[in-house]
Amino acid sequence: MRGSSLGGRLSSLVVAAGLDLGPLSARVAHATALFGGDIAGVIRDSTNGASLANAEVGVKQGNRIIANAEADQFGRFVVHGVPAGGYVVEVRLIGFRPDSQSVTVAEGGRVTLTYQLVPAATQLQELTVSAQAPIAVDTRSGNQVYKQNDYHGAPSATTSQILQQSIAGAVRAPTGEVHIRGQHAEYQYYVDGVPVPSGISGSLNELFDPSVVDRIEFQTGGWDAEFGNKNAAIVDVRTRIPTGGFHMNLDGYAGSFNTNGQGLNVSDNVGKWGFFLSGSRQETGMRREPVVFDTVTLKPLNFHNSGQDYFSFGKIQFTPSDRDVFNLEGNWSRTHFLVPYDSTAGFVDDRQTDINSFANFGWRHRFGELDSASASSGELFTSFYYRHGSLEYAPNVNDAPGFFFFPDTTTPYNIAEQRNFDTYGTKVDFRWRTSHSLEFKTGVQASVTTGREDFNSTDASGNSGPGSNSNLKGHDVGVYVQDSYAPVEWLELRTGLRYDTHVAPFAGNQHQVSPRVKLSFFPDLANTFYLYYGRQFIPTNIEDLRAITTVSEGGDTTSSSPTLPERDDFYEVGYIHRF
Repeated sequence: MRGSSLGGRLSSLVVAAGLDLGPLSARVAHATALFGGDIAGVIRDSTNGASLANAEVGVKQGNRIIANAEADQFGRFVVHGVPAGGYVVEVRLIGFRPDSQSVTVAEGGRVTLTYQLVPAATQLQELTVSAQAPIAVDTRSGNQVYKQNDYHGAPSATTSQILQQSIAGAVRAPTGEVHIRGQHAEYQYYVDGVPVPSGISGSLNELFDPSVVDRIEFQTGGWDAEFGNKNAAIVDVRTRIPTGGFHMNLDGYAGSFNTNGQGLNVSDNVGKWGFFLSGSRQETGMRREPVVFDTVTLKPLNFHNSGQDYFSFGKIQFTPSDRDVFNLEGNWSRTHFLVPYDSTAGFVDDRQTDINSFANFGWRHRFGELDSASASSGELFTSFYYRHGSLEYAPNVNDAPGFFFFPDTTTPYNIAEQRNFDTYGTKVDFRWRTSHSLEFKTGVQASVTTGREDFNSTDASGNSGPGSNSNLKGHDVGVYVQDSYAPVEWLELRTGLRYDTHVAPFAGNQHQVSPRVKLSFFPDLANTFYLYYGRQFIPTNIEDLRAITTVSEGGDTTSSSPTLPERDDFYEVGYIHRF
């Protein structure tokens, strides 16, 4: 929870309740001891020894589920703080036969397991769907986790709707923009570990189709030093390549308000290679919530509210060994829609077209022993990314002009926009776990942005008026170092230091050193208390809206100061309980 209205000094109390078992680190249903032991393991394909990512792990005692976990990119998993006793650890992954092993956990001990899953043909059979929620709360970290396999929403659901429905403290404006904890669209996407910079201010299209998502983890507080830039929420997306052989899925839907959509997904795995391709189209006559309400009929007035969305996504994964994973991803989306927000006098023909695309390459390499019980291990992640965005807004010639350029206060104008940008960047992270209780991580992220903004005006007769044309250029660099120390299972201290520099038009070189510290106490496996302090540095987009503002003020630059990065001291006291 942040805001400049309080001078950048804010505190928040977070109370989260998880109502479902979720992925990632273990969520344990009951606990009777303050300590306990660990269950760790690695999951591989029995036919070729390849690591199996995203496999679901369940720890059971009788008919009771004690904990759930999920394998990482190298097929590893670990469940911390399991009370001493006997358990059955079951592993499931679509396209493979389930496997289970019985274990006995000793107080303060560690059990290491290896699974060799056998491929199985996927068969259609009758299923009973239970009321499992698609969102789980990680009791240990407080992060919220969305799983595509557990989501049964409308086929027309968009990414922004999933964000609004999934994140506590998020609301969705009638325009479709998502506001998280009082902030205006200040969240950052990561796709398979690679950052995807935000789009143009005012862009209202969706970045990608939710069908390409395997899971999303949302972090809205307690940020490590690794995360800078726009971090009202970290939206960590993991895309998917279904296991097994060739798959193809063709789907479509139709509904009221001329709502319809079509989609095609294709995937395959051959040896060390896997790929996933997706393309979809959506159309609706009610793209945004109506903003006009008829007080007589008590019904919303839906006018000039149609739009079309096109999405395409491709992913290629190469796994040459148990130590390396390469991902190459590309995404393109286009939205064309009518704009219903500027007039209630009748039907106009304002229209906007937004295009967003990105291309990411990531390489993840693991050092040390390959099994999860290794006391000393490391991981290197290297990525490169490209991001493009454009926005074209054209008012209708019949619109009543309402924009004035000082000192002329008698001639109103309509404003048309043509804006675009390109960002090139890299992110490199190195993590080293020296022992079971101590881990270090350091990294750097750097990007360069170029672009152009054209604002053109016309009066009621169609005559051209004042405008602005700007070439954009700027860059961002962030460097961090952090550690995590857990001397005992029920106590963890995370500290870090981050340095950011931001260069944008008119803003000059802005920079800051940001310390972060988080102390977490786990009295049992269903409760977490934590204290957090973090200095935040949140830069704006590299844009030049000041240019058109200066023109509107008759060239007076004193009344249109550049937008500078937001700087906050963020204090957080959190309590998380899992029922």
